[in-house]
Amino acid sequence: MSAAVGYRSGVARKQTRRWNRPPVPRTLLKRVGARIRALRLERGLTQAELGAPYIGRSGVSQIESGSSSPSLSMLAVLARRLGADVRDLLPHGR
Repeated sequence: MSAAVGYRSGVARKQTRRWNRPPVPRTLLKRVGARIRALRLERGLTQAELGAPYIGRSGVSQIESGSSSPSLSMLAVLARRLGADVRDLLPHGR
């Protein structure tokens, strides 16, 4: 069954699946974010230009500051926009 009925309201509500990812160390997130920022500035892109149309300026800002953990697919999108490989964004990627 794709929908569960709320016990109190009687209204059907959609169940969502939440993926449990292990936590990523903050130091790693900050290093990846700093690398993304450095490449973005080298290419003369704004945060909005880098993220569009997938994520907004604030999303790119959160990734660059290390306060947000991007998915592997988002790292692939950002790397492609930066003309780099995903390995280039990781600390030991070179």
